[in-house]
Amino acid sequence: MDGMEATIEQPIESTQAETTETVETQETTEVGLPTEQGELTEQTEQQEVDGDGRALPKNIQAALKAIKASDPAAYKQLREDVFSAKFYREQFKNPAEAKSAKIALDPAGGPEGIASMREVVQANEFLEKAAEAGDPSVIDDWAKDYPEGFKKMVPHALKQFQKMDQAGFAAAVQPHV
Repeated sequence: MDGMEATIEQPIESTQAETTETVETQETTEVGLPTEQGELTEQTEQQEVDGDGRALPKNIQAALKAIKASDPAAYKQLREDVFSAKFYREQFKNPAEAKSAKIALDPAGGPEGIASMREVVQANEFLEKAAEAGDPSVIDDWAKDYPEGFKKMVPHALKQFQKMDQAGFAAAVQPHV
């Protein structure tokens, strides 16, 4: 198109641009911004929506279009930065809030560390409920998973049991004596 810019009013099925340099073609929206399908779309009243559902206000779309015409590399970087900033604003009120979240997550090992902690908490909650209910599988699991520690704890457990309930202790120990 010899350096001239054209406004497309109707959808075009296929077109080849004349140029003296190699240009990668991308799908564009109604204002000429890249999208994922690789075709030009009909002009509508909707905001540009990126492939992952991100949308830009019309005034930003227009500004990016002007920059794209003069500096495609700057356009690409600015477009990525605009979407990134928009995403962060949707997640956090301000940069300080994002920083606080990072400071809280990092010592815990990030999302993976939080997931691991969640598993530990769930296991502990299960153990507490099973112990409170008197589930004998707790003792079976301790004996299996921690045999040396279990052997050291049983004498203390027996003393505690005797203090708490002498008749119950005698009934429990009698068959083993």
